[in-house]
Amino acid sequence: MKLLGRLKDIILESRDYDWALEFNNPMALIQTSPSDWDGLVKGSKGRLKFEEMWYGVRSGVKNLNNSYFKRGNNTLEGIFKVYAPYGHGSNDPENYAKVVGEWMGVSVEEPLTFEKHGRKLAKSIINFETGIPVGSNGGVTYKDFNTGFNAAIM
Repeated sequence: MKLLGRLKDIILESRDYDWALEFNNPMALIQTSPSDWDGLVKGSKGRLKFEEMWYGVRSGVKNLNNSYFKRGNNTLEGIFKVYAPYGHGSNDPENYAKVVGEWMGVSVEEPLTFEKHGRKLAKSIINFETGIPVGSNGGVTYKDFNTGFNAAIM
């Protein structure tokens, strides 16, 4: 447990958090040819920027459900190999999956369902990408998280 805790500290120390919150993109969506997301700031590409935080949450949650769960990629191990691949910045998908698995109380190989795990996974990704737990001062508010999540699943 101490090793995993230290691993989490090392990962969190090396993350580039500022842009995700600054761009209202707490799940750190990056697309060179962005989808037509609601609330996307005109001209955004690469690190996407949204008009309001809840739009960023909505887009991240929709991406998580449509690009991973609906395509059968439903383990943390599988999701993070694609979501945060090696070679893209300082990404380490194995450690990302381990940290998120610890936060969620699941194994990295355990099959998840969006219905049961989607909300907790989205929060965990936001916590990881921004370095600030949802609902904490300076991070994504519970209101923005819930508004964005609920808009994504409608």
